[in-house]
Amino acid sequence: MSKIWRRDKGERGAILVMSTVGVVLAVVAAALAVDLGTLAQERRRDQKVADLAALDAIRHPVGEWNARANESAARNGFPSGPGYSVTAVEGIKNASGACEASPGLGKVCVTVISPHKNNFVPGNATIVARAVAGPKAEAGFKMGSSLASASIDDATNLPILNRVFGRFLAGPTGQANVLSYKGLADVGMTWGQLQSQLGFGTLNELMNANLTMGQLLTATGTILNNQGTAAAISAYNDIVRLQSTTTSTATFKLGEMLTVAQGSEDKAAAGTVNVFELITGSAELANKNTFIDAGAFVDIPVNLGPLGNHTLSTKLGLKVIEGPKWYYGPVNGTVIKTSQMEVTLTPHLDIDFTAPLYNILSLLSIIGNSNLQIVGDFPIKFTAAGALGTLEAIRCSNPNQGITVGVTSLPITTTASGNLSIALSTVLNILTGDIKVNVNIDEETSAQNIPGGPYHPEFAWSSDFTPPDPDGQTMPGAPVGVTLNQGNVTTTVGAAGLTELVGLLTGRLRLDGSGSVEAAILDPILNRVMNEVVAKYLTTPVLKALGVAVGPVDVWAPAEWFDPASCGQPGLLG
Repeated sequence: MSKIWRRDKGERGAILVMSTVGVVLAVVAAALAVDLGTLAQERRRDQKVADLAALDAIRHPVGEWNARANESAARNGFPSGPGYSVTAVEGIKNASGACEASPGLGKVCVTVISPHKNNFVPGNATIVARAVAGPKAEAGFKMGSSLASASIDDATNLPILNRVFGRFLAGPTGQANVLSYKGLADVGMTWGQLQSQLGFGTLNELMNANLTMGQLLTATGTILNNQGTAAAISAYNDIVRLQSTTTSTATFKLGEMLTVAQGSEDKAAAGTVNVFELITGSAELANKNTFIDAGAFVDIPVNLGPLGNHTLSTKLGLKVIEGPKWYYGPVNGTVIKTSQMEVTLTPHLDIDFTAPLYNILSLLSIIGNSNLQIVGDFPIKFTAAGALGTLEAIRCSNPNQGITVGVTSLPITTTASGNLSIALSTVLNILTGDIKVNVNIDEETSAQNIPGGPYHPEFAWSSDFTPPDPDGQTMPGAPVGVTLNQGNVTTTVGAAGLTELVGLLTGRLRLDGSGSVEAAILDPILNRVMNEVVAKYLTTPVLKALGVAVGPVDVWAPAEWFDPASCGQPGLLG
């Protein structure tokens, strides 16, 4: 026979207690939600009142701002009475968010205060809303570096560009697969198109996202293919070839390339970016902590004066290089910095000549005609910080509409070091035979502590904006020094008793009692090597195409980032 289960008498009424507690909690939560919702609604109302009051006030003379702000608030339904107030001052918000008076600034800061009484939860609150209005002006500029004017699709440069970007995109042994970069340089897209294609809701999200080169190339290719023009299709084919060799998974943020003031994202998204600059700049950002050794790929002819003409096989190394940078927004002191980099050039010296050595006074009769051989690598490293730029002024009034940019080019330092083996065969009055000297040289140039500028290039609307002017303006760079100082030299001499000769070669021996150092044989040789390598290599279009700053600074004013119709019109500033 089955048993009938009965609930224990001790559990009777438990559901009623739990239900009662639940109902009480639900009522409290509902009351809290009503009060919080009402508070949020009143805050939105007060902020709208403050915004409209600021916009209304700024259209009148300064002395009328407070009265006009109160009239605007009343018109828009803001209550009057105890605890309610509207005040307007000439000034802006300070660091704590309060309005701070600043006579002569030309901006109005409105403060709206209202009391809030909770309906259910005990306690009251005070609502404070603020708004700043003034003549609104926004514009943008692009800043990069230059070395020489040349076409980036010059056939002699393609192997170098392919080798460098092959290593950027596919690692130490990579080789890019682009027949010409001109297609990429001839087309552009907007930042907004890139944002949409990559699936980001705002430009700010795009700038802060971690992207790979594969993602960027895919999105760029799709945008170009959709444009459908002959130039876009040519560039699309270049993108496809780049994709076939891109294996790097290194990430980068476009926010390191583009700086946009808060609240200006929508307008900035309409700005155009050149596809070549976008791809190369992104590749450089992705590899900014990597030293790229592009290998020995260029022979540089060097004229060593009395020592004759020699061809030096030279390697290129790059580290921490950046392409051009963009800024869009108001005049607010924001500074952008471009082209931090290291460029290392390593010419291989293999100099063998027979000639009278330099006329070194008393030693000339001792040395006579000699055969001198210098063998070894002599790396020359340039470290540069590029330039600093800021939007200094936006001119809204005709006929002087335009912008002014502040540019300071930063100092460049140069070091050179290497291990050189020097063999000298000569007939001496006191010694005969071959003399071998191994010299370890660590040289530094004179300190370059004086930056170039500041410069203040002005761009007049619309002739100086790009387009129609594609070249922008060029500001002088900081000085580049390549003169050797006396550094640390360690010598190992293959025969004894040759102190005078070692000093003659290296210039580190005081040859007379006056305390002066005689002119050395090696220093003029290395000076010529440094100067000619710099002149013939660093001024090629290769590094210009990479955006490396070892020279002047280029500044552009994008036309799509300046609206003469709205420039200076009243608007909310915060």
